[in-house]
Amino acid sequence: MVPRGVVFILAAVASTALLGPAPRAPRRSVRPPLSMLVPMPPQRGLSPAAPRSFPQRALAMLFSTTEEASGGGGAGAGPNAPAASGTARREGADALRAKAARLARQAEKLKLEAEKEQLQLDQERLAKRRERLLHVEDVVQRLLNCSVFELKPIIEENKPLFDEDLFFRLAELGNMARSSKERDDITQLAENVMRTLEAVDTRQADEVSQAIYKEVTAGAKKDDTSGGPPSGPADSQADMLRGWIESVLQNSSSGANATVSLSDGVQLVNMPQWIPAPLLPLVLDAEAGPMDTADLEQVKKLVFGPETFFVSGEEVSPYIALYRGTLRGESDEVFNKVQERLAAVPGLSDRVQLLLMPDPTPDPVRRVELMERGLPPDALGEPEPVFVAISGRAKPLSAQGAFRLVYFVPLLLSVITTFSYALGVFAFSNDFYDRLVEQGDVTALERVLPVVGGILGLSALHELSHFVAGAARGVKLGIPFALPSLQTGTYGSITKFLSFPKDRKTQFDVAAAGPLMGLVASVGLLAAGLYLGAHATPGEVQDFPVLPASFFRGSALVGALASALDPTSMAAPPTSPVSVHPLAVVGVAGAVINALNLLPVGRLDGGRMATAALGRRTASAVANIVLLLQALSFFVSTSGLQLYWGLIIVLFQRNQDVPATDEVTPLDEGRRALFYAAMAAAALALLPFPLSPGGGGFGLSNTI
Repeated sequence: MVPRGVVFILAAVASTALLGPAPRAPRRSVRPPLSMLVPMPPQRGLSPAAPRSFPQRALAMLFSTTEEASGGGGAGAGPNAPAASGTARREGADALRAKAARLARQAEKLKLEAEKEQLQLDQERLAKRRERLLHVEDVVQRLLNCSVFELKPIIEENKPLFDEDLFFRLAELGNMARSSKERDDITQLAENVMRTLEAVDTRQADEVSQAIYKEVTAGAKKDDTSGGPPSGPADSQADMLRGWIESVLQNSSSGANATVSLSDGVQLVNMPQWIPAPLLPLVLDAEAGPMDTADLEQVKKLVFGPETFFVSGEEVSPYIALYRGTLRGESDEVFNKVQERLAAVPGLSDRVQLLLMPDPTPDPVRRVELMERGLPPDALGEPEPVFVAISGRAKPLSAQGAFRLVYFVPLLLSVITTFSYALGVFAFSNDFYDRLVEQGDVTALERVLPVVGGILGLSALHELSHFVAGAARGVKLGIPFALPSLQTGTYGSITKFLSFPKDRKTQFDVAAAGPLMGLVASVGLLAAGLYLGAHATPGEVQDFPVLPASFFRGSALVGALASALDPTSMAAPPTSPVSVHPLAVVGVAGAVINALNLLPVGRLDGGRMATAALGRRTASAVANIVLLLQALSFFVSTSGLQLYWGLIIVLFQRNQDVPATDEVTPLDEGRRALFYAAMAAAALALLPFPLSPGGGGFGLSNTI
């Protein structure tokens, strides 16, 4: 058998013979090609003879990619390059679409997971909110059933729960109250809670007030914009709170001098609860506005100090600030130094006012503090002196613009009622009515004019004395608002303070000037009338008014003077007609009118005098007793004068007047003695003569 290798050799020789010798290959270097050492990518578009360095290979790859992207092949591209390139592009696009779809599914999954987690968080938050509101409700129920002394322990035990939600809940309960008493009790409870919270943590109380303020003002703005009722739970709560605030203002600031609008009620939420009631309408006045914090810092650093008033504590709000500390000397000396320092800082006295007054913190809070220190609650004593800062633009309210025309109407009515009273004085004079009614002789009215002019003249003297004393003491007074009366012709006038009295002495002097001057003049006219009547001729007596003898027994002061100067008239039976000189009629009316204004109640002249002489707390207690006696006088006297006057006081003059800038320095002994003498004179003028059988007392009601 022939070997396979021999067969291959013979086949090669035969092919050479037939085809000829094969062409010679070019001579190559014996060095192995670079492609054998480093794997190379396919070369496209370059000549086979091109160098094979790495940068050139990179360029080759770049150009081959560019050619594939443009759809053409280079010189070295094979016939299948375009088809391979299109296939690769389609595969890449499919891969990108698949990747995009996968990423979209992952994003949707992540979104669902995030929403699920948010829903779980919301549920947990709502559960915590619901649980917290249940705790708040429990605390509210405890507050409704606790005493004032238990407030502070409850607040300290549940301090985080005392926020705006708790006060909104109290406001809601107040609006749902079945009776006004229950509503007032809840309102008072809310005030006590806020005061006690301020004593425990002033910052938290301020934050709660700010939160309530924002909630209420936001609701108010929505209501003003929409023009309709609130729509939503938060808005309804804010609306209820605004109603509660209005009721608080009506209870604390009622009266002609304290008209407070709804916007002021919103500001009350941001007010400290210890603010004195007479200052409330002043600091809430729109023209006053808040104080600058920098000004309060200047007061603390430049006005107060170790040599005047050493500050140991403060409660600061935008509208009013209170500084506790120690007076470095007598109160009047320290006050004058503080005012001098305040005026020495340029412009500061125009922006800030400082008032020295007893600490206005309510007694319940002070009692709790005493119990914490181991002292009995009865050991309160007198409040310590503090300085209160308010805006320099806060002034007592006054009538402005067209409202001043309203003062003319009661003045005209007072003239008419005084004229009517004078006609009634001549009711028993037959000669007077015969001439006036039957004969139509209007000249008979000339007999009435002295009585009318005398009563109005005494009222004018009363008010003029106020203005003279006010000008001498630097106190501005408002336009007198006349009060007509059918029983005395007039009750006098309401005259407001338009500036703060400097101290209690100034307040006493301005308040006492009117009634004391009017009372002295009235007693003088009464004495002159009694003397002239007792020594008048029969011809002169014919022109005198005729009155029952009980006219002199209606007042102890009048009866005493009549017993000394006209004993004949006093000896007559009470129903017997006696001729009375017109000056005596004027004197009796003037004495009663000035005595009524000397009653120590509210903003009456006597109330201002009592506040200056006794202090606000004692004066307030005395005022309550006097009002009670006025109510009882209706049942023990035939005169209704005190009852009518008491109604006027309750409606217009019940609240105490604006404070003096120095409420701490007491009156001197001379003024205190004058105060007690004035009160005694007023009592003598209003109480009946002791030996008067059937005398009505309390003035002139039996004469008309």
